[in-house]
Amino acid sequence: MDVITIVTNLTQLQNISRKHEPLTSDQKLTVTRLRRETPPQVLAHFDGLLSRDQKGVAEVHNGVCNGCYLRLPTSVTHGPMDELVVCETCGAYLSFADEGSLSEVSLASR
Repeated sequence: MDVITIVTNLTQLQNISRKHEPLTSDQKLTVTRLRRETPPQVLAHFDGLLSRDQKGVAEVHNGVCNGCYLRLPTSVTHGPMDELVVCETCGAYLSFADEGSLSEVSLASR
């Protein structure tokens, strides 16, 4: 599974889980499908963050993590775009989205 698909799945899961209302049957089906398509080790880290009311996926804007609002090292922001990258400070998977698009995405293990 490619990085863009993983980040897209996690972002959708995060958006659904952050709603403060019961899930519809369509949302439950979507959650089941997304969780099935996401690698277990990625999902475990993501679920751990959400259980602590943290963002599981944080967009990066101008080199700043939107999860902890700290500037990321240049080695992270200009690193390979084909790996999962995790913020060293808050632990969120990083989404290097350009103007809200997921065309350029990267995530990494610590």
